Amino acid sequence: MMDALTGWIDPTYAWLVLGIVLFVVELLNPGVILIFFSMGAFLVAVLCRAVELPVIAQVLTFALSSVAFLMALRKWFKNVFAGRVAKDGACSDDDGVLGATAIVTEGVRPHFGGRVELRGTQWGAEADAEIPAGTPVLVIGKRSITLIVKPIERG
Repeated sequence: MMDALTGWIDPTYAWLVLGIVLFVVELLNPGVILIFFSMGAFLVAVLCRAVELPVIAQVLTFALSSVAFLMALRKWFKNVFAGRVAKDGACSDDDGVLGATAIVTEGVRPHFGGRVELRGTQWGAEADAEIPAGTPVLVIGKRSITLIVKPIERG
């Protein structure tokens, strides 16, 4: 039955379409997993273009190559796409936000957070004290995409 499908649709294009679909799904929901199955599908598409493979050989090649790509490359891909986390949990100042002045746009409350504007961009914010909207604040840390702020003391 499966061999009947190869007469209906060119396996090269079927594997190519599957590879593209898996790649797009990976882009929409990044988990650094589907990219390897996409690579396996692309490999099978290339092999189908070069030699005529029975369907079972195509499926086995897809499965084995996808798992091999996953095991060999996932750690490297995760480092490339996920970035690095400081070992001590400290904030890295790669984007230059530490020490910058921001303005509270939605009041910041302890344990609930709020919003600040920094250089024209809205950020989530956390603080140890309540800070009303319109107050200038100093960025003293960053946790993922949330800024840790404190009010600037006027004096």
